[in-house]
Amino acid sequence: MYNKIYKFPNGATIIYKKRKSNKATAINAGFYCGHQYANNGLPHFFEHMFFKGTTKRSMEQIIDDRSAITFLNAYTNNDLVCVTFYQSNKRLEQSFEFASDVLLNSTFDAEKLSNEVKVVQEEKIRYIDNSRKSHMVMHEMYIKKNFKSLETQADRIFGTDDFLNTITPKDLENYRDEHFVTDKFIISVTTNLSFSKIKKLVKKYFLNHIKTPETPSTILPVEVYEIDRESGVNLVQNNDKGYKAVITIKMDADGHNYRYDYNLDCLSDSLGDRKDLYHYEVRRQGLAYSCRTGVDYNNFKNTLWIGVDFTTSSIENISKILSVLGDSIQILKKDGLSQEDIDLFKENYIISRDTRRPSSHKDLVYDNLLKYLRYGEEKAKTAKQIEKFYDKITKESIMENITKCFNKDNDVHITIMGDFTNAQVKTIEEYKQLVFKN
Repeated sequence: MYNKIYKFPNGATIIYKKRKSNKATAINAGFYCGHQYANNGLPHFFEHMFFKGTTKRSMEQIIDDRSAITFLNAYTNNDLVCVTFYQSNKRLEQSFEFASDVLLNSTFDAEKLSNEVKVVQEEKIRYIDNSRKSHMVMHEMYIKKNFKSLETQADRIFGTDDFLNTITPKDLENYRDEHFVTDKFIISVTTNLSFSKIKKLVKKYFLNHIKTPETPSTILPVEVYEIDRESGVNLVQNNDKGYKAVITIKMDADGHNYRYDYNLDCLSDSLGDRKDLYHYEVRRQGLAYSCRTGVDYNNFKNTLWIGVDFTTSSIENISKILSVLGDSIQILKKDGLSQEDIDLFKENYIISRDTRRPSSHKDLVYDNLLKYLRYGEEKAKTAKQIEKFYDKITKESIMENITKCFNKDNDVHITIMGDFTNAQVKTIEEYKQLVFKN
């Protein structure tokens, strides 16, 4: 398998991965015009109109062709509005034609538009309701500067009711005219076919039908978040039995270089796997139903966090679990990791942040796109390059990171979800004392 990133003279981009197995192809094709380009719900609503009819197909024909040709799907995220499919190479050219038609030629019937407003409003309600049930989502909303509340985030993605009720077919046409241009077009492809074959299909069914802008487009950089909140406890009330909690320790990092420093991953894995540390002890003492550790590198910002999350039966167990975490930190501060611990991590760490290779074409095509959006036109790392990163993990470097991560001056953010009626919740300083013991 190998990667190729190709830019046409007009700015359009192909992210290509050749695979030897499976006579099938997966694509993600779309434009840089996601949420961050509007912040009002219009990109997501535009995507909803993809399957309501094109200049070539009625809505009924589109439904039929999703069975007869390929199951075409679509999505909108912060960066992109895309269509995607995974199909046998026997129907590949038909699939390309179908995908390009839906992406480029959608019509905006006023009656269908009006009906779709109700669908989007219902989806927004489900989004808010489901997000309220996720302690991880609520924690991210709590710590990130960009997102003040679920409601404002939902307005950004889906639009306010007032805005949705004022969208017209002309608004959607103007949006497409502005954003559907060659230098905003990007397609990710995984296939066993040659690059030249894919390039011809992309030109025939996409680029030949997309205009080149008079002046180069301004593509916004990858949006990253800032953790600007100081240490604190975020309580999310619900009536479920038990409590879900996530604890993150924020620290300063050395910019983008931390993307390639596996010391923190080694440290996190040890907390999760080593017999005498956090995860093992929590399970041995029967304190949690589930328990995880992790690291967030926050892309290009100079902050990152290491954290744990767990589900437990009582509010009292939260203090006990954090005390176990504190005991584990004390062990690490005293003894660090042994060479045996580090060697085991290197041996087992097959799936890494920068070399993850999902097994299916469908997963892989999206993964390649995400890596491109996150890191730009970086070449895939060879096994020798990865080994060099591993070589930088030493007992000394691990101890440096232990000192940096588990510093009582770092901010600690705690989100707890559960029923707090008559519950005794500690202050952030009391919880920090359990994590950073003297």
